[in-house]
Amino acid sequence: MGFQFSSVCLPILLAAVCSANHQHAISHKSPGQITSECQQYLRSPDSECEHRCGFILTRNWDTCVGSVNGPTPWEQQYAYEKCRDLRKSECMIERFQNTGSEDVCQRGNVTFDCLQEEIGPLDFSQVHFVRNSWLHTKQIVKDCVDIHQIPVQDLQSIADNGFGGFEAGRCLLRCFALRSGYFQNNHGPKLDRLETQFVGSVLFRDRYRPTKQLCLADFVDQCYGCVVPNTNCTIVSNFIGSCFADDIQADASRAIWEQVYES
Repeated sequence: MGFQFSSVCLPILLAAVCSANHQHAISHKSPGQITSECQQYLRSPDSECEHRCGFILTRNWDTCVGSVNGPTPWEQQYAYEKCRDLRKSECMIERFQNTGSEDVCQRGNVTFDCLQEEIGPLDFSQVHFVRNSWLHTKQIVKDCVDIHQIPVQDLQSIADNGFGGFEAGRCLLRCFALRSGYFQNNHGPKLDRLETQFVGSVLFRDRYRPTKQLCLADFVDQCYGCVVPNTNCTIVSNFIGSCFADDIQADASRAIWEQVYES
């Protein structure tokens, strides 16, 4: 579950688009869908590379190290437990010793086995949030630029000076957070999705949620400015800048830079 806003901030944060269950540009896949796709790509219902293919489709496979990077979508439904993550990592390290570094398909199988040993059998019908690719992230920013009809010169000013100094920039950042699935008007930030998207190691995962939850609590406590009318974009932009500058805001900024200077 994402962090629940329970103070005076909540009505203002709800104001703009308060419709539940909108998926925006979010990707959701079930283990069954992943398996079906990989079987089509590999042209075999029992390929030894199926699990590695699955991790590639969920954007968890790190080709450089031949293993997964960050929590997989299948772990989202479980509350974070440091010991479980460490056991999974130790399982993989131990079994990788008996697997050649070039045998990436077998390493995918080992990774899947270690994951299942910790979380149990997968529900093949349950859908989960899947990481946004960088191309997808860039498209979301482009969509939001088009939605808010931001001219090129204003977009360049946002790229050079940040989001906060422009109403268009603040609304662009809020649109990006909503459309990417990282934020919901009726729930605030979706920490499970943010963790899946941005956390790349057990060590970071150990402190990601506690750090964000503390920042969120501090923001809510100081949210006296939320009563100002017609400031939805400003409030959400300030909130993201305060607590998610290194993930949501950083991704949006990079995508804007590329759109402005590489087009």
